[in-house]
Amino acid sequence: MTSLYERITAWEERTRHRIHNFRMPIRDIRVLRLVQLGYFVVPIGLGCLLMQAVIRPVEIVHAEIRASPTGRLQQPNLEAQKKELQLILDEAAADTEADEPP
Repeated sequence: MTSLYERITAWEERTRHRIHNFRMPIRDIRVLRLVQLGYFVVPIGLGCLLMQAVIRPVEIVHAEIRASPTGRLQQPNLEAQKKELQLILDEAAADTEADEPP
């Protein structure tokens, strides 16, 4: 007597074999063309729907851009960078003046 697991596995294998080996002949050429068109159009349509669900609406993106100070989403702190660069240049100039012989 086989175990329950073996019987379930055998049933699953038979069912899988029956499902994957099933062929439904389409004799009417119009129905065949309709099925082929469906196989072509459905993935494209579902892909477009998925993209529309994932991509944010353009109006929201434009509103975020307009709300930023310079029209960018992320603006670097230019004034702080300018001050830091000026300090580095001033230190370098002071070092070169100290190194020069009088």
